[in-house]
Amino acid sequence: MDTEITSDMADATVAMVRGAILASLAWLAAVGPGALAAAPPSTPAESLAQDLSELRKNPRDKDLRERIIKQALATTPAPPVPGEVYELEGRAAAAFKDAKTPQDYLDAVNSLAQALLLAPWVSNDYLSLADAQEKAGQDLDAAASLGLYLVAAPQARDANEVRRRIGALKYRAEKAAAPRPPRGQESGRAPQWAQVLERFKKLAGGRYVATYQCGRYTPIQALSKRERMECDREEYESGRWHKFDMLDTHEFRFPAEGTVQLLSIRTFQKSVELLGRPGGPDFKDIAWTACDKARECSQPAWVHLSEDLSVITFSPDRPVDDSAFDPDARYSYTQYRRE
Repeated sequence: MDTEITSDMADATVAMVRGAILASLAWLAAVGPGALAAAPPSTPAESLAQDLSELRKNPRDKDLRERIIKQALATTPAPPVPGEVYELEGRAAAAFKDAKTPQDYLDAVNSLAQALLLAPWVSNDYLSLADAQEKAGQDLDAAASLGLYLVAAPQARDANEVRRRIGALKYRAEKAAAPRPPRGQESGRAPQWAQVLERFKKLAGGRYVATYQCGRYTPIQALSKRERMECDREEYESGRWHKFDMLDTHEFRFPAEGTVQLLSIRTFQKSVELLGRPGGPDFKDIAWTACDKARECSQPAWVHLSEDLSVITFSPDRPVDDSAFDPDARYSYTQYRRE
């Protein structure tokens, strides 16, 4: 009898430990490894340095970037601008001047993006970045950069003109993303985007109940090492996927003509995680944007779909433009699978 009681207690203890580990992993995924810091920074300078370090790991974290900008604006004297920033500004100016095609302007975009990771409070660099992004055809990114300019220059005299420009950029992006029938479409035949959605609907039934993350370590190892779950191209292609127990399931919905949504479902709560707009005859031609908590879907997202739609791979930080993809860089990847 005592042996049976001891065995039951051991099983219960194992279950409790496993539950605690999974809860910790879910918490880490939500707040990031920075939450494990031993002690908060003691000075504004230390706080700024810590936030800058975190921003370099998560350059698309808009809330973090805005917090750094506001902190820098409130600091007297203002934080020094690293010398490397001026060199990067010079590289960007030369690239912009010599550019001949939209692709050429990406060199200026990349240089300015690097400069703004070193000194996110330099307002004029957001204007220059928006100019380069617009020339490169990245209208939504350009609008976002102009929005950050307004944060970094709250007293800017050209604020209203910048807001008008933001409106124009968003309008152009929306028009470009809207599905259109191809030229010469035969009468009575559905446009290509409609055909893509019909095929999508046939394959997208059911829920995606399994979540995997790519990483060189297992989730438990990554937690103990205080590392993010990320992969470079070699690790991604070698299949270093680890199952991550989450409460969410996912499914596709088709709310409006010409669009597809990927919903995240937790108990009775539903939220749109990704919004797709077909732009051609294949699934790979779908343009995806990520949606935030305010249900604004404006951030371009990298998404890969298996042929039978049984696997969805999503990255919030891998460049959508393959020319900007760095095979040696580490990106966050999540997979949703039907199992």
